[in-house]
Amino acid sequence: MDRLRGKVAIVVGSATGMGAAGAALMAQEGAQVVLADINIAGAKARAADIRRAGGEAVAFEVDISNEAAVEADVIGPDTATDILHLDLAIFDRTIAVNLRGFILTMKHAVPEMLKRGGGSIINTSSGVSLLPQLSQHAYSISKSGVNMLTLAVATAYGKQGIRCNAVLPGLVLTGQLTQDLVEGVVRHNLTPYAGLPQDLANVFVFLASDESRYITGQLIQVDGGIFAHTPTYAETMAEVARAHGGRRS
Repeated sequence: MDRLRGKVAIVVGSATGMGAAGAALMAQEGAQVVLADINIAGAKARAADIRRAGGEAVAFEVDISNEAAVEADVIGPDTATDILHLDLAIFDRTIAVNLRGFILTMKHAVPEMLKRGGGSIINTSSGVSLLPQLSQHAYSISKSGVNMLTLAVATAYGKQGIRCNAVLPGLVLTGQLTQDLVEGVVRHNLTPYAGLPQDLANVFVFLASDESRYITGQLIQVDGGIFAHTPTYAETMAEVARAHGGRRS
């Protein structure tokens, strides 16, 4: 407890899922948490949960793509089977949120962090940034950009006290996943289970704390070992698609 006492944590995308779990655990560890999300109702609800548990939290509405027309429920993954059929409108929206949004956030956050002597930036990337899937190419490309952005910021500002790392999740259980998808991925995990939001939250808190003071410029895979061996994630997704008669879940 109290690993983050005296720190301020701005958690972008914290209304649901991994971000919400990370924000809750950071508050539990003593941080003052700002929950930033385009879903302001969800962010306010999570902030209220944190306050009821005795933590400090406020909610702030933000669209990190800076494009008012982009809503969270509209920005879906590219479902084309290959790059030849990539929908450029989906590609542009995906890059706007998943990469441009990260750049804009750091452009304004880093100067404030420098004024305070540094801090820790934790970007959420994805395992598919390293090994592409048979589809969702726009998503994979955007997350690969996040990886390089992470390394660039770590390199440029490390001597000024700013650490920057990226967490690359594998499958994390949420209410949006089908049972077939979960079973297909877990079958190839090196662990006998899929990840939970709390598994990612634990890593976020560690990277935010002084316990990780010597860790920067790293792409940290939290994926149950699925990318540590073959068959690859792409093969797993193909297996799931075949089970659905060629349709992806």
